[in-house]
Amino acid sequence: MDAAEQALRDAEEQIEAWLCELDAAWIRLYADARTEAEQIVADARREAAAIVDQARAQLAEAEAETARARTLAAESSATAETLAIAADAAATGKVAVHDLAALATAVVRLRGELTRVVDAAFDALPAVEATAAALAVDLDAPGPEQEDADRPPRRGLFRRLLRR
Repeated sequence: MDAAEQALRDAEEQIEAWLCELDAAWIRLYADARTEAEQIVADARREAAAIVDQARAQLAEAEAETARARTLAAESSATAETLAIAADAAATGKVAVHDLAALATAVVRLRGELTRVVDAAFDALPAVEATAAALAVDLDAPGPEQEDADRPPRRGLFRRLLRR
């Protein structure tokens, strides 16, 4: 073996050693990046779960307000019917005017309360929509980073190229 062949072999071995060092560094960097990515995903899932929990609480509150609004609407309707009957009775002289005024005051208060409840329900609507959107996200679906993680790293490419 002459000096040129020996120099070529030494160069190949040196290049292969560098590639092995690069490969090892890449594996370390990849592992560090994967660990960091997993931590970011875990943090994001915790944050998303907290947001979903908050949105569920707001949804429950909105549902309670909706039930209250329905109750108030039914009461308002009943009060309006009673008021109509009372107005008819007052017109015929069968009901005292002060009873009619008390009924009118009750209707005004019911309408104010109903307005407040409806406003609260509309204010809660963005939280309901956020809950629906958050619940539609599939947090367990594999992402592109998981697909890349399943591929083995390529090694020895330079040596294979030199041998051809």
